[in-house]
Amino acid sequence: MDDKYWIKKERKRQWYLLGTMLCFVVLILGCLPVSVFAAGIQEGDAGARSTHFHDMSVECGNDAPLNYLPLTGDADGKLYIDGTELTISTGTSFGEGYVLPEGNYYLAEDITMIEALLTEKDKMVNICLNGNTLQVDDGFYIEENGTLCISDCGSGGRIISDYTVLQAADNGHFIMYGGCLENTNEEKDGQIYEVILMLNPFIKVEIYGGTIKSNGGIGISGNSEEVEVLQLSGRPEFLGNQIDVNSDVILHLKDLNTDISKKIKVACKALLPSGESKQIDSISALDHVDYSSILASEIKNQYFTYKEGHYYVNMAGIMKQPTQEQVCVNAYPVEGADYQWYEAEEQNVTADRMTHVSGMTVFTLQAGDTFYLTLPDMPDSDTVFLLVGAQTSEMIYMSPLGEGRYKGIVETEDMFVVIFVGEEGEGLLEVEDEAYKVVRITQGDAVSGQTINTLTKAAAGTYMCEVTWENLGCCVNSELVELTEAVDAGWTLDADGKLTIASDDGMRNWIENRDACKELVRTAEILEDVTDIKDSAFYGCSSLARVTMLGEIPPGLSGSEVFTGCSFVADNTKGIFVPVGKADAYKNAWGDYADYITDGCPEIVTQPTNQSVKNGEQATFSVTAQGVLQPLTYQWQVNKNGTEESGFSNIANATSDTYTITVDKKCNGYWYRCVVTNERGSVTSSALELTVTDSDADKIAAAKAVVEKVLADYIAVNDSTSEDIQNKINTALSSEGITDVKVTVGELAVEKATESEEGSISGSIAIECGSEEDSVTVNKTIAKLPTSDTDKIAAAKAVVEKALAGIVATNKTTKEDIQRVVDTALTNAGISDVTVTVGALSKTEATTSAEGSFSGSIAIECGSATDSVTLNKPIAKLPVSDADKVAAAKAVVEEVLADYTATNDSKREDIQNKIDTALTNAGISGVTVTVGSLAKTEASTSAAGSISGSIAIECGSATDSVTLNKPIAKLPVSDADKVAAAKAVVEEVLADYTATNDSTREDIQNAVEEAIKETGITGVTVTVDNLTKTDATEATAGRISGSITITSGSETDSVEIDKSINKLPATGITGNTGNTGNTGNLTDEQKALCQTIEKELGVSEETAIKIFALEKDLGVSQETLLMKDSTFADWQSEGDIKGSTFSRLQAKQSKVTAKSVKLAWKKVKGADGYEVYAARCGKANKMKRVKTIKNGNTKTYTQKKLKKGKAYKYVVRAYKMIDGKKVTIAASKTIHVFTSGGKYGNVKSVKVKKPKVSLKKGKTFKIKASEVKEKKKLKKHRKLCYESSNKKVATVTKKGQIKAKAKGTCTIYVYAQNGKMKTIKVTVK
Repeated sequence: MDDKYWIKKERKRQWYLLGTMLCFVVLILGCLPVSVFAAGIQEGDAGARSTHFHDMSVECGNDAPLNYLPLTGDADGKLYIDGTELTISTGTSFGEGYVLPEGNYYLAEDITMIEALLTEKDKMVNICLNGNTLQVDDGFYIEENGTLCISDCGSGGRIISDYTVLQAADNGHFIMYGGCLENTNEEKDGQIYEVILMLNPFIKVEIYGGTIKSNGGIGISGNSEEVEVLQLSGRPEFLGNQIDVNSDVILHLKDLNTDISKKIKVACKALLPSGESKQIDSISALDHVDYSSILASEIKNQYFTYKEGHYYVNMAGIMKQPTQEQVCVNAYPVEGADYQWYEAEEQNVTADRMTHVSGMTVFTLQAGDTFYLTLPDMPDSDTVFLLVGAQTSEMIYMSPLGEGRYKGIVETEDMFVVIFVGEEGEGLLEVEDEAYKVVRITQGDAVSGQTINTLTKAAAGTYMCEVTWENLGCCVNSELVELTEAVDAGWTLDADGKLTIASDDGMRNWIENRDACKELVRTAEILEDVTDIKDSAFYGCSSLARVTMLGEIPPGLSGSEVFTGCSFVADNTKGIFVPVGKADAYKNAWGDYADYITDGCPEIVTQPTNQSVKNGEQATFSVTAQGVLQPLTYQWQVNKNGTEESGFSNIANATSDTYTITVDKKCNGYWYRCVVTNERGSVTSSALELTVTDSDADKIAAAKAVVEKVLADYIAVNDSTSEDIQNKINTALSSEGITDVKVTVGELAVEKATESEEGSISGSIAIECGSEEDSVTVNKTIAKLPTSDTDKIAAAKAVVEKALAGIVATNKTTKEDIQRVVDTALTNAGISDVTVTVGALSKTEATTSAEGSFSGSIAIECGSATDSVTLNKPIAKLPVSDADKVAAAKAVVEEVLADYTATNDSKREDIQNKIDTALTNAGISGVTVTVGSLAKTEASTSAAGSISGSIAIECGSATDSVTLNKPIAKLPVSDADKVAAAKAVVEEVLADYTATNDSTREDIQNAVEEAIKETGITGVTVTVDNLTKTDATEATAGRISGSITITSGSETDSVEIDKSINKLPATGITGNTGNTGNTGNLTDEQKALCQTIEKELGVSEETAIKIFALEKDLGVSQETLLMKDSTFADWQSEGDIKGSTFSRLQAKQSKVTAKSVKLAWKKVKGADGYEVYAARCGKANKMKRVKTIKNGNTKTYTQKKLKKGKAYKYVVRAYKMIDGKKVTIAASKTIHVFTSGGKYGNVKSVKVKKPKVSLKKGKTFKIKASEVKEKKKLKKHRKLCYESSNKKVATVTKKGQIKAKAKGTCTIYVYAQNGKMKTIKVTVK
């Protein structure tokens, strides 16, 4: 449209057409005069100054510094130059005022002038503001061909006026390097004033720095038929105003600093529809640089661009609005557009906003109102419609929507009229009221994950899309779209570029929208329900660097260009991430893309190696790993048990690819390994063994201990020599395996004993090894010599008795062996002239099951004196083997630890004593069991503690160990706290408990006690009291009620039990056939079933009817009733017996040792007993009945004499005796258990992410559950399984998908292969 139709301002700043019209509106409405935006904005920084205090030579291009004269004023508004008053002139182009002669000046103080200030014609004036203020109420004027240059060498210098601050005559030239020009008045005499008015021809304004500040909203404007030039360079700031650029003002940009705090607002008077652009010839860059980023338009959502040397103004907006058929928007520009869909609500407020004054239609609008105009006749294409505010002077451009519809967004509260401007004229719009519509749109919550131009998933409702261009400062909202049905495209794309495709439908829908969104995709996640990926699904997604597949089974690929153009393909990197352990399956299925497939886990490149280090020296272990996904984290582990496969624990602060320690003897035999982890998983290095050898000092110490022991046992005699002692020491060192140590017995001093005095032997023994040395002093007493035969006999008898005490008899011990021991002892004691004779011996040899014995007599003679010593020595049982002894001892140790409760007072000695006592009670000897040093973290009232360590077991050359790792329960603050904590647990148990006709007091008691035990609460007694039960029938629900008392010390509390029992399912049996054997009112179908029972179980008709009645009386299924002994005995599979359930018995592994497995189950109502069937795991192994329990209240069984580290499978059968026949009333699921001491462990517990689920009928929920393993890895015989307690309320699939069927509640059991389980309470509304 031609510029002649736009609003212009004349020299006196009055509105030509719209200004006059607006004033007319104001007068009619009785409103205040037209005003402009108020401003309360701080000034910009002053421009840069040269180093000289008043030197402007750099800015003005002079060759030398300029001489400056001071300007001062007085209270009368007069002006002085260097103390001389300036005379007012009257013959200027702008009227009277002070005319500054050509020269250079600075403000010596703040000056207020009542007259105008002017420059001379054809002259140049330089003014340094010097940090002061010059107030010129009538303005500052530049005469023809004159030049004014402003700078500020101080801080905060400014020229202010409540009129136009600066004007220039023809060819006037203004240069600004610093300071501030400020208009301080919003309006004066009903007019709006600019800071700089470029009114006359050929004016040139150059701004290199400083601030243009206007409280009235107009910074620089021009309105002349001649061309004026405004040049901006450096770092100018414009506060609270705009530059009015039109065909009369050429805006030159050069050397601008683009790092400014606020954009320069430019009024280019180009009103455009959304998506259109217009070249602006009045803006140019002299240095051909793009400055569009620091330019802002006066019109909302307009922005500037620079292309091929020209500036353009553009209108951002939405080109295509959303509809029910296509819930998407097309925005312009596409680049930089960010999308967010919101819930929204629209309210028609036209009646509240519209009034009529003196025949005019007036609208009192509020910020946020949306104004619509619909014209019956299409206006001329160049006609513009504006909303004009009476008080704010705001002009709102009405965007054309097509077909005579227009839209405007109100941002300021005011009274508005509608004005049109077109080729046929201008004026107030006068149409029927029905043409107007004002709506109030309320923006609700953002729709999660909906951040692209298409709404892919939302419930039925009303929505709008907000499009934001942050780089342009633009934001627009779409029209509202009402969805009568939910939208679910099966795919979403979030603001971070993550694409999620949930189903095959979602894959198809994504492909339909791919081209519009492909540049936004950074990562993709394909859920497990996607079974087929279509050809070209991700074609051209050039930023797609990672695709994550969640399904363990590879989907099919249709075509060879599925990932063509993706960044990971272009870069030839691993970009398709599949579940851990499934990389090979995907590579086989997706051969064309095998090179890009990975499970993302790290890989070990260089394994750590075994090391041998001397005691006290340093050992360094290292591992080298690589991985597609960084970072990699490292965790070194140690196993102090001396085996490679089990017992590893993390080492604190050992989190690098290398680990260095200073070793000591206790580290000998330790194993070390490193676990390398990234976001996808972990890989464990091979284990290295650390061997710690003795240092020279260690060898010296060991040798010294041997020497001291030899000396302690040595009996010195008159004939003792250094060679005797040397030989004994050498023999002892050799038996202890000590080598590389030199032990030398030095010269001995011997004082011989006599019959009346003792003798002595003394000296020194030197010990050397390498550079280390030590010594032992020899100082032994020689006993007096005996004086008579009787004395000699007595001395000999003492020696013989001592020698016999040291003999350990075996089956191979002979009379000659004992004689040699006695003779040697007598010789060592220096006793002669005494005859000692071992007589005939009686021997009973020991066996592995019984001790033996060795007996007889030893005669002692000397002269006429005689005596004797009785010989009676036991022979120990024969051990089977050292390994068997160690295994038996280990089983005892594990049992002791299983029953041990650790506390803050626990000590190593406590555990050692318990183990020693248990070994003694078990009759195990010859085995050394040592509890090593313990690491203990004490419990507090807020945190549990722990005690850990290792227990070594040795027998001969056989060794083993047991890891000690026991928790210490939190300390209760008080009895009241204990009771409160226990009460919370009890209430949670009751909330999740499903009552049935089988419920008993014991069931509830056990459930509560087990839950309290799991939470670590101790010292609390919980008792179920006064339980009453009304059984449910087919017609009525039942109820169970009572109370639970909780006691700790003197504190007591209680919880009420009040649970309903669901009605029984209808069976059609109306009589109590279980007791009478009558057929009652059986249907033909039920009679046929009785006949089947009679045939299959081999019972009479009467007994069959009684068995059939159990279906109603005990809720037993028909499949279960037909289970026979052979059903269990012949069971060979690893799976479950048909008709078995988990919920009725809930069989599980309770406790394991190396040789035993303890099972536990839930008591079954009506059961007379239980049978346990077992076998080694493996499809070839049939079940065998290992135990029959004839007590219906028994709920545990322990199988013993098992093999260490092996897997066993079990089934528990509950039976009821009917006329002497065992009838199955419950059968457990097959559970798989590993004994301890092997490579594999068992499931410790099961975790579920959400234990309570509430669903509407027909809705589904995917269970998220996991197994918590023991320290050893699991060998899975099956995955987690699921079972519903009431399939009429909710069902659950093998993969854990719950589906709500009917209103009510039920329990979903999530159980592991060893029976450990968690429950999920499901409520269907």
